[in-house]
Amino acid sequence: MYIDVAAGMNHTVVLKSNGTVIAWGDNSKDQSAVPRGLTGVTAIAAGLRFSLALKNDGSVVAWGDNSFGAISIPKNITVSAIGAGSTNSVLQLTNGGVITLGAPNGGVRITRTITLSPYYTVTDT
Repeated sequence: MYIDVAAGMNHTVVLKSNGTVIAWGDNSKDQSAVPRGLTGVTAIAAGLRFSLALKNDGSVVAWGDNSFGAISIPKNITVSAIGAGSTNSVLQLTNGGVITLGAPNGGVRITRTITLSPYYTVTDT
């Protein structure tokens, strides 16, 4: 049984009820090449030519094209939700913060961290 589906430009990623992922379609940038042994997945997302999987331990596994830095996932973070645009990724952290990676609309590559508590702050790097 399938519980979620995400579509990139020419590839599709599907989350199965057993926490595994399958993908098909264009694989020119390895966006459909699901890493071997990937299990414990609770959410998926797909960008232009990349794919993301959120695992039940809060870690994120990413594969495919990293030309814009969209899958340069920081180490030592715990994520509660993921999203993907064309050339960017969004990670919602368990502490309430949000990290965006990549280049929205194919523009300038940024990493942005948004802290929601106690005050709203934005840090670009």
